Amino acid sequence: MATDFQPFSFYRDKITLLGKDYTNPITKGTFSRYDFYLTDTAYQEADTVYIIQFQPKEKKLFTGLEGFLSVTTDGFAIKNVIASGADPLSLVDIRIQQNYEKVDGHWFPAQLNTDLDFSKLNFAGRGLKARQRSFFKEIQINPDLENSVFGDIKVELARPKELENKMFLEKYRANPIDTKEARTYVFMDSTMKDVNSFEKVMETLTTQVVPLGFVDIDLDKINRINQYEKFRIGLGLHTNDRLSKIIHLGGYYGYGFGDKQSKYGGDIKFTFNQNKDFFLRFSYVNDIYETGTSHYNREGQLLQNEIYRNWVGSQFDRTESYKGELGYRILPDIHAAAFISRNQISPTYNYNLIVNGEIRSNFLIAETGIALRYVKSETYFSLNGKKIFLNQKFPVVTFTLAKAVNLFDAKDFDYTRYDLAIKHQIKHRTIGKSNLQIVGGWVDGLTPYGKLYNGRGASSTDLFVDGYFQTMGLYEFTTNQYASLFLNHNFGNVLVNKSFSKPELLLFHSMGIGALQNPAAHQNIVLKSMAKGYVESGLGLNNLLRIKYVNIAYLGIGASVFYRYGAYQLPNSSDNFAYRINASFSF
Repeated sequence: MATDFQPFSFYRDKITLLGKDYTNPITKGTFSRYDFYLTDTAYQEADTVYIIQFQPKEKKLFTGLEGFLSVTTDGFAIKNVIASGADPLSLVDIRIQQNYEKVDGHWFPAQLNTDLDFSKLNFAGRGLKARQRSFFKEIQINPDLENSVFGDIKVELARPKELENKMFLEKYRANPIDTKEARTYVFMDSTMKDVNSFEKVMETLTTQVVPLGFVDIDLDKINRINQYEKFRIGLGLHTNDRLSKIIHLGGYYGYGFGDKQSKYGGDIKFTFNQNKDFFLRFSYVNDIYETGTSHYNREGQLLQNEIYRNWVGSQFDRTESYKGELGYRILPDIHAAAFISRNQISPTYNYNLIVNGEIRSNFLIAETGIALRYVKSETYFSLNGKKIFLNQKFPVVTFTLAKAVNLFDAKDFDYTRYDLAIKHQIKHRTIGKSNLQIVGGWVDGLTPYGKLYNGRGASSTDLFVDGYFQTMGLYEFTTNQYASLFLNHNFGNVLVNKSFSKPELLLFHSMGIGALQNPAAHQNIVLKSMAKGYVESGLGLNNLLRIKYVNIAYLGIGASVFYRYGAYQLPNSSDNFAYRINASFSF
């Protein structure tokens, strides 16, 4: 937990605190951004320690820190650092301290302190503060360790029976408990009469399920909005670790008021090793999926703001699917899952496909394949058997290979599908950060329209959707092979820095190309490829307006404009523009 609030060391170009990236005062080019003052000199045996105060230069608009550095002449390493955010408008004051000791010839962190001051938040008539102290003992430099012994679960939250014994905690406590801490425990115990209720609230907020004994209510199954179903209500239930840590059973039901149809499904999952992602899952689904999206590999990925795009989806296929999956983390940074499935697909729109000289309106397809995901240093914490995402490093790469096979009476299709997605983020030293997303796919062989690729358009929404073309129609293009690139860069704070407005300059550029084979086989539907290349660019501002959220954080509202040009530019000039609202959340 020590590095959830601050990095393990102070030597990175960017210091991330509470999700905000601060420019490090010891990075290259720092003298154009920071002022430094030598405030004191101390002597430690044969070494000299310089105490240096630092703070951002006046009228410099960047996210900076202020505090003190203690630098020793022994290797000119950091001996101690005290730093806090220099933004006077921040609603949460965060202060960190790191102390280093020399171990086997290496300067290594020995203590990390974090103080959070929610000074603007009134809690029971008082301000709220949080304090964390982490001590490192038995430090070994470069021990002989195998990567294979580590998993992606960083912390497991549990209440072992040993906690009932006071000596269990005293054994690990760096300092003896004082009177205030002892009174704090008494107060917390008297305030939270039912600790289990508190844990359930925490579990609901972090996992989006409501635990009821050995059963969880899945909140993501309660309602859904799109243009086809209009409004969908439902209920999803899964057993949890309170019943069994290995076997989990679940199911769901939903009803769409727009299509007046029921949807349902169920699954059973055997988790043999959660830390290694070693599982076996069997599932059944009688539901719908949006055309052109059934191939997306979202396993383990953050969906960001893609939900805004899902709200406007209007073209769906009905599917009855049986699927078996076997997953395992084969290398420390590579997750793999093999699968086999049987899918009965029925379009909900007027569509026919010529297959082997016959006209078909519904399709039986069996697929087998493998999905791979590479992500470096992905970490989770475990709460009652549920993995909750903490952090990851970029790039994130997903690859799926699927093959249509002659199984389960499915014999009309013989295609191979390849899907690739790459997400990367670059934090620049002085000019903000860049986000890059590359996606591509190829279906080699004949497949129904719903299994092809749409152009990733999002013109029907008023909110910015990352990884989509803002000026492109939802189903304007159809391809069986394509590649697209989405690039955006945030330059950081520009112009003003006020509590009600802290604009950040944004630049966008997106382009894609795709081809379509066998268009004549698809009947009753108009298809257009993207063979000439699609291009759009945009300009925007984040945080044009900032609104305080319960005096803890800011809700930011911004705006962006996008322009469509190139081979697919529309005749009416005004139709090539798209205007978007940007939403953000910051401390």
